[in-house]
Amino acid sequence: YNKEQALILADILRTCVGADYSHVRMPTDNKMDCSGTLVYGLDKMGFEVPSDLTADKILNEGYSWIIILDKVDNSKQGEPGMLNLYYFGESYISHINYGVGKLEDETENQIVDASSLGTTWQETRNLSKKQNQKAEAGKVNITWAPFSSNSVPDFQAKIDFTKLRNLSIPLWHG
Repeated sequence: YNKEQALILADILRTCVGADYSHVRMPTDNKMDCSGTLVYGLDKMGFEVPSDLTADKILNEGYSWIIILDKVDNSKQGEPGMLNLYYFGESYISHINYGVGKLEDETENQIVDASSLGTTWQETRNLSKKQNQKAEAGKVNITWAPFSSNSVPDFQAKIDFTKLRNLSIPLWHG
């Protein structure tokens, strides 16, 4: 885990907010799903990652660059670099979102979350003063952490950036 790299990734993930939710492989500036958001961010940093990466594969494929934490801590969901993985009623890990920390105008640590159409969490979140930017179904959103006080992540992980293969000069110049 490298805090400086995690902060760079957090900055990139924040630029994804507003993109349309889509299961495209390879994610683009304006279309991505929850795991595609991570693929997009790491690609912009110049790292090689599988374009077919899913939340379930992050947990179960044994990638050397993923550090699965021994214990889930709901209070750390929004920390920069935190990967939050959820079953959400499925028999496999079906969702991931990312801690991106807190900027000066934010009252709480934030997470970036790609939400498919038909999700409703945004309605409740938008009623709160903590929600700086209105969240929308079918978009990549930013919201305060913890993501849900009713359901904590099933797993949390961080990235060991030293174990990722660097392809070239990063495409990100934040």
